[in-house]
Amino acid sequence: MTLSFHEYFTGMTRTSTFTVTVSCVQTINMLSSVPAKTYYIADPAINVSIPLYTLSPGTCPYELVYSATLDDGSPLPPPITLQGTDSASFLKLFHMDPTKTGVYKVRVKVVDPKTSVVNTSLTIDVTILCTKLISLVNNPIPASTIYTINTSVLKTTTFSLPTYQPTPNNCAIGALTYEILL
Repeated sequence: MTLSFHEYFTGMTRTSTFTVTVSCVQTINMLSSVPAKTYYIADPAINVSIPLYTLSPGTCPYELVYSATLDDGSPLPPPITLQGTDSASFLKLFHMDPTKTGVYKVRVKVVDPKTSVVNTSLTIDVTILCTKLISLVNNPIPASTIYTINTSVLKTTTFSLPTYQPTPNNCAIGALTYEILL
């Protein structure tokens, strides 16, 4: 803004330039939290809504800009994307690559662009899994076997270990642990 002073008798003019900042938003408050979310690779996408925030004073214009990173400030991994940058923002959970599994803490940041007031109090725990189901493929162990114990004739019975298939089938199930329950 420019302000000019003009002296009537001498005709001198003095001009001063200064900046006037009008700030409205003093605080940004989160309305609610978001419960932990679990997503399985290759499932349909899940949209995780980000809650609205309130402004103080409440008469300020709602112009917040949303962004998201991992809690440590690093970029979001491929299965997690932020859709939108305003009050309609949400996290989209979707991926087809079984190597993108993990447990992630996502931090949402909202900023008022005029005052630079920031709120980073919202974190969302996201777990990305691959194997949703393990199915028996072959070599089932019999449900029951009857033995008569004769100490003079020892008997050994051997069963082949069953094989399993994960769902979705591109998930690696790794080494299985077998346990005999009595």
